[in-house]
Amino acid sequence: MVDADEVVAGASALVFAELLRGRLVKTIPVAQPAAGAEFTQAVPQGVVWIVQSVAALLTTSATAINRAPTLVISDSAAVIARADLPNVVPATQVAPIAWARGMARNASTDIQAALTGALPELVLPAGTTLASLTRNFQVGDQWSAVQFSVVELQANLILAQRDWIAKNYR
Repeated sequence: MVDADEVVAGASALVFAELLRGRLVKTIPVAQPAAGAEFTQAVPQGVVWIVQSVAALLTTSATAINRAPTLVISDSAAVIARADLPNVVPATQVAPIAWARGMARNASTDIQAALTGALPELVLPAGTTLASLTRNFQVGDQWSAVQFSVVELQANLILAQRDWIAKNYR
């Protein structure tokens, strides 16, 4: 006879086996914001995210000033983390931007090469927000093609595993 603890343990083992095989990585397309607006995306209810990467295009208007994109991770109370870039985007450019776990910051001045920043390793619960914050952002600037690559785990499975561990390993 199989008891509830064995079912939870088996489900947890299955979830982490899938994670190790990389089958839980999802691509999350983010709705394109209006010109002059930053992008933002909240972690949906019922899941947790481990963000692997964020990729986007930043098209800058002719207004002559450099833009400095930052990815801000926050909850309802405070900023959890910021991931900045080591360089800026000048006027009238289409710049590919990427933040990723384990990625080195690319300080290249070649705007056509992806501008890259390191992404902190965080497990983000539902309601956590990821958003751009671009210093010197102009009304004609546009974020587009924004997508997140995340490991998405069902929160109830994580809680069940936590409870099982707490019960069996006191």
